[in-house]
Amino acid sequence: MQKARDIGLSLNAPMEFYGRVVDQFGKPVPGVSAKLRYVYYNAVVLATYEPHNAEEKRVTDGNGEFSFSGKEGVTLTVTLEPQTGLRFGDNGYWSHNFQSAKKSGVTMQPTTKEHPFIFPAYRLGQPAKVKDGFIEAYLIPDKRAYQIHLAKGKITEDGVGDLSVSVWQAGVYGKSGTSWGISIKGGSDLQFQSTEDSILYWAPSEGYQASWGFSWVDGEKGYSRGRNFKFWFKEAGSYGWLRIECTAHFKDEFQLLVFSSLNQKPGDQNLQPVLADWPPKDAAAGK
Repeated sequence: MQKARDIGLSLNAPMEFYGRVVDQFGKPVPGVSAKLRYVYYNAVVLATYEPHNAEEKRVTDGNGEFSFSGKEGVTLTVTLEPQTGLRFGDNGYWSHNFQSAKKSGVTMQPTTKEHPFIFPAYRLGQPAKVKDGFIEAYLIPDKRAYQIHLAKGKITEDGVGDLSVSVWQAGVYGKSGTSWGISIKGGSDLQFQSTEDSILYWAPSEGYQASWGFSWVDGEKGYSRGRNFKFWFKEAGSYGWLRIECTAHFKDEFQLLVFSSLNQKPGDQNLQPVLADWPPKDAAAGK
């Protein structure tokens, strides 16, 4: 029987990656340091062979772009390093792991110079005077309508509120394949939009909608869901953000967590909270 050593099996695949850093206004962010850490194997791979690690750095150019190519490996981790005046994700930095498409033999990333992977950044400015809120509720998953009152910080069934939420659940509790879903509708004075933005510091002026829904169908595994939203009150003209987390782990009830932040100044889209300096001064001093 031939062994891996005899066959010369290699796990490596060509790696090519293009990235671009843009701020909350879609403008490029030059001068950002990106750390690229990749894992590769020698030409001959055994089942017990230890992978090797290598690291390189890039700096975004005037168009906020950087690239990585000419290497072979199995994974590539791209980390945008902390920088004063900028935020990459909630923790001040941004890191993501990309996998090599080994079996198909294609390049590692489906990115090109014309279509790079976009890294969202936020240019810090003057913090806004925002009002934060938190609601925790347990809803009966029978599609009845519950109303979320953001300003009052509560959920009722009175038919009047900022958001109308209904949930449903079917199947055997604790068994994989339980179906469940959630539907959210804006009130008469509120519209919102679902967003992938993890830094909810700025509300756009358009792109809002009246409803959003999500469901796990029978046969899929998943009991929880978290989602970010931006919203605005049409009459009051105020902007804010929402994070809604829902969990269907419970036998007869459905857990709903609602985090919110609202700029109470009409027309002000700035939702940036008061933030500590990043990177921390001690870290910057090497302490």
